Amino acid sequence: MSSNSNELLARLGAGESIGMVCESAGMSRAEFDKWWDEETRRRVPDPGGTIDAGVSGDARITRNRWGVPHISASSDADLFFAFGYAMAQDRRYRLDYL
Repeated sequence: MSSNSNELLARLGAGESIGMVCESAGMSRAEFDKWWDEETRRRVPDPGGTIDAGVSGDARITRNRWGVPHISASSDADLFFAFGYAMAQDRRYRLDYL
């Protein structure tokens, strides 16, 4: 289904209803829901993951129960890098859309 994902997303973005998209793609609503769950999970980064990044010391991004990032770092440069990373995580949907 991934080769079709861009087309499905483009049609939804153009304002077609889910029912119309399902009908033209030959899928049931249950199949659409399963595809949607997999697609959204694939696009969201793991909030509990650890990555190696371009920082000189430690930088940590934690999120409270509302998803608001709290950043601690060993230097200003690392803090700003982590801040940019957190912003990119939160705005990735916008980058995908553009």
